[in-house]
Amino acid sequence: MNNTHPQTNNPEPQKTGIKAFFRKYERHASWIAFIAGFTSDNLMLRRIDLLVDQLLLFSYLLVAGAGIILYNKLDSSKPRSRFTNWIPFFIQFAFGALFSGFFVFYSRSASLVASWPFVLFLLTMLFGNEHLRHHYSRLTLQLSIYFIVAFSFSIFMVPTLTHSMGPVIFVISGLVSLLIIRVMMRILRAVAPDNYMKGRAFSIFWIIVIYATFNILYFKNIIPPIPLSLKDIGIYHNIEKSPDGNYTLTYEHRPWYDLKNRFTHTFHYEKGETVYAYSAIFAPTKLNTVVLHKWSYFDETRKVWVETNSVAFPIVGGADGGYRGYTIKTNIQPGKWRVDVTTARDQLLGRIQFTVASAEKAPELLTKVR
Repeated sequence: MNNTHPQTNNPEPQKTGIKAFFRKYERHASWIAFIAGFTSDNLMLRRIDLLVDQLLLFSYLLVAGAGIILYNKLDSSKPRSRFTNWIPFFIQFAFGALFSGFFVFYSRSASLVASWPFVLFLLTMLFGNEHLRHHYSRLTLQLSIYFIVAFSFSIFMVPTLTHSMGPVIFVISGLVSLLIIRVMMRILRAVAPDNYMKGRAFSIFWIIVIYATFNILYFKNIIPPIPLSLKDIGIYHNIEKSPDGNYTLTYEHRPWYDLKNRFTHTFHYEKGETVYAYSAIFAPTKLNTVVLHKWSYFDETRKVWVETNSVAFPIVGGADGGYRGYTIKTNIQPGKWRVDVTTARDQLLGRIQFTVASAEKAPELLTKVR
């Protein structure tokens, strides 16, 4: 009688617990966190000059910096800590939250006509962050992205705190970001000298490249004129300011089924009539600056836009709905027209394009209050 027992292949016990669960659903959890973070930033981030919004973004900046320092500290320790591999998740979260917040604020400030490359860059960094976690162990990448977020943060924080904007303020913003990254690198040199020396040369190279690129984008007017943002713009038949400070706007009634005129902004003009361009521009509290309305028509012969006049007026920051103002145009001719709202440096805040057509009969007019 054979007393041997058949051999059984005992499978390796499956990993259980939080670690196994996390590995199994890691990809889904990352995207859920991304969507939740992006949605919450859109809902929570209301005004660039609110202390709570500023502190929220600053806290993400601190988390990212602390994560980079802690990772390199633990990574260079002997033996290497088992918690080291978890830290890139926190760095990724902080970077993702920052790029999400930047996209919210910069896209509000941007006219995509001029600033689409920079807004697209922020959007690329926002989505690309989800695929960079496994590379966040590299010091050069850590410091390069940290410098990008530090510079992006300084660009709107310095004008908000100084109540001023312009080339000098932008240069100061760049110097603040360089100071931040300098402090980071000194701390890293102290706590993780081996890692620091390995990545130092490439990190400095990319920081210089990023700094130069931001300056080129700014002086080419590609970076949006943050912290300003255009809240409203329109072309009207008449505008009157009431004693309580509100504006009564007279505009053409367009039935819902008249899709052509609703979306092409046709202005039916009667001879001798004045055309009004209205805008509402948000600026942080105590920030006073100058904006311009630039009126241009399209020359059908040369196929170019020709500026006819430019009107500058000051705006005062702090109003939730934006500082309201308007300019007028008399003796306008039929054809394609546009009004650009720009800063004194010709940074484009927004634009409205419309067609002037001679009115066969007086259009039906309605009013609204802003």
